[in-house]
Amino acid sequence: MTVWRVPPVLCKAVHRPFDLPAEPAGYLQSLTQAERPFFLDSAAQHPHWGRLSYLGCNPLLSLTFTSPGPARLELSDDLPGQTRRRDLAQNPFRALEQLSNALTLAKPLAPEQFSGGLVGYFSYDLGRYIERLPSLACSDIALPELCLNLYDCWATYDHTTGRWSLGALEFPKGCWLDRGQSSSEKMDRLAAVLTADSTKLGDWPTAEGATTGPRCNFSREEYLGAVGRARDYIGAGDIFQVNLSQRFTVDLQCHPLQAYLQLRRISPAWFAAYLQMPGKAILSSSPELFLRRRGQTVITRPIKGTRPRRGQPDHDLRMRHELSKSIKDEAELNMIVDLERNDLGRVCDYGSVRVAQHRQMEEHPTVFHLVSTVTGELTPDTSTVDLLRATFPGGSVTGAPKVRAMEIIEELEPTRRSVYTGAIGYMGLDGSCQLNVAIRTIIVDGPRAHCQVGGAVVADSEPDAEYQETLDKGLAMMAAMRNMPLSQLVFK
Repeated sequence: MTVWRVPPVLCKAVHRPFDLPAEPAGYLQSLTQAERPFFLDSAAQHPHWGRLSYLGCNPLLSLTFTSPGPARLELSDDLPGQTRRRDLAQNPFRALEQLSNALTLAKPLAPEQFSGGLVGYFSYDLGRYIERLPSLACSDIALPELCLNLYDCWATYDHTTGRWSLGALEFPKGCWLDRGQSSSEKMDRLAAVLTADSTKLGDWPTAEGATTGPRCNFSREEYLGAVGRARDYIGAGDIFQVNLSQRFTVDLQCHPLQAYLQLRRISPAWFAAYLQMPGKAILSSSPELFLRRRGQTVITRPIKGTRPRRGQPDHDLRMRHELSKSIKDEAELNMIVDLERNDLGRVCDYGSVRVAQHRQMEEHPTVFHLVSTVTGELTPDTSTVDLLRATFPGGSVTGAPKVRAMEIIEELEPTRRSVYTGAIGYMGLDGSCQLNVAIRTIIVDGPRAHCQVGGAVVADSEPDAEYQETLDKGLAMMAAMRNMPLSQLVFK
């Protein structure tokens, strides 16, 4: 196999104000008519965690990886004189390194703002390219394990000010990424897409003999048995905790965008996302930040501890109090915070890793969570790919110790996780990144939609309670996939 040597390119980012009357969700229908649209959505606004949202479409290139490889670059049809497909390294992280090392940004925008780069997802299953893991579970979702798109134009919406702006990358004339358009022309093209009159969504594949009921990769008894087996491993000293999940599948009753907008209404989140590819889509309402890098500072915010919210004051107050006093949930979070500190310590300056906030109670539309914030200062030569290798996948969705927990997940869960518990977001050309933990995430593969839900199993876990926790977490996604109000959906 010939590995393409990616030619180096120096580019710069430019931006200008843009005037639109509505918030980003109002323009998604127009965007879905374009090629590979993305929406990184701060649907639940927060001045620090959920301030900016980004939209774009028509990428310059796509980097994908499907086991056993190699990773592949697919270039846009409007790049003149280029071979459309190029093979990169056999290892997906090495391929990402090849691409990101070749792209240098000379003039980034503000430090907290996306300045152009790669947008997409990392599937949980990429963990086997970092650690040696068994191959036992069935891989039955036909999505690449890695999919990142390079966009040379995007729109930014600031939820605190209500202002829009457009950004674009400028490349040297005649280089392999030059479309032959100025930055102004790129911005005008995106503005035209966003403001186009779009009264209907495109067709989406439907399943023959579609059914409305969900199908699960576990029966209730099988899931309870898997929790029991996980507790056996804990009792034997193999692990302290493991994140065990189950997956629900439905025949999609609507376009993925309609499902996303329903999910967004029911369960808005700081790190939400909508990614659309030909015949496939990712819909995420994740409340959990996996990695945020600004300069040499990195932050991760693991979640452990969940109680349902019902919008009934007495019930919600009781759940909040129960979670705050739970010794079990506190122990779960403490273990994962230690794991995350250790992971960041691999690539951070000695003594810089600290727990900035611990056991914060966060309110989300359907649940309460306990969250901690861990920060560190990266060593001078640490790349974002180095950071990913040290921390991926996030410890809150594996267990502790991480590698043994991942081996047990591969044994106990019957199907591979795909994008679920991987990461969704961006890697900026300026070295920045923001990636969520892909929980509360729907994977659309043709006419079928999958959502997966899990929880931490520890020594004193009760199987029935663990099973119920997965249902509580899955309600919003199931309602969205079936295009119905949350109040009409009850798990039996």
